[in-house]
Amino acid sequence: MTDLRYHNSSAAEASPSFTHAVTDGLYVFLSGQIALDSKAPDAERGTIEGETRTSLNSLVAVLRDLGLDFVDVTKVNIHMKDLSQFERMDRVYQTFVVKGKAPARTTVGAGDLLFGSLIEIDCIARMR
Repeated sequence: MTDLRYHNSSAAEASPSFTHAVTDGLYVFLSGQIALDSKAPDAERGTIEGETRTSLNSLVAVLRDLGLDFVDVTKVNIHMKDLSQFERMDRVYQTFVVKGKAPARTTVGAGDLLFGSLIEIDCIARMR
């Protein structure tokens, strides 16, 4: 049995009830990220492209704190308020993926997301 380790990113604020990532042996489970981060001056809200970019950048910041990058991601879960914007989201998502090494991905439609967000993204990565 491995010890769980809890990690909060130095690049983002966390509430007392929120952990950015939990590691368990070879895997790290990253909490969902929305385009809401007071320490990110380039945070974009209001468009699916901007919120996708900001959410993914937040995930990358947590990964980098752990010595990882998006290429280490094995699974991505995307929750979108409006699935009709999938193609627009996917164009931004593709800029984060290394060709031929795309993680498994699930995209689902969600009703309301926290703070009026258009998208929330979480992932699982493999530790090096």
